[in-house]
Amino acid sequence: MPATYTIDKTRNCAFTTVHGTLTVEDIVGHFETARRQRIETYKELIDLRSATPPFLAAQDIWRAALSVRFSGSQEPFGPRAVLVSGDEMLGLARMFVSFLSGCIPMEIFRDPDAAEKWLADWSGAATVTENQCAAV
Repeated sequence: MPATYTIDKTRNCAFTTVHGTLTVEDIVGHFETARRQRIETYKELIDLRSATPPFLAAQDIWRAALSVRFSGSQEPFGPRAVLVSGDEMLGLARMFVSFLSGCIPMEIFRDPDAAEKWLADWSGAATVTENQCAAV
């Protein structure tokens, strides 16, 4: 993924900024990297405001979400706050989040302060594992 990220292990948080055009492989790879680095349970702020066209088609968003949903992760993913600008990216992010509903707690924001507040205030239980998610 054309992205930079930092990990704050003391606060169990990750901060990701996407630059350029995203692919299905970028999205799936991002979640796989979190799993490999054992930070999938961390809170994460994903900043998509610098993502550029061409944007993924709806069927690609669906394919990416299915790949993440059935990735085989044994640990639950922590909450993800997704920061967007522009209506097209907002719509695509909503699709992705809705496809993962019940599997990964995710919310979409245009305001960075609201996104950070949502993550800071997150007190929900860990999300479901892959086996439970498959039944959703």
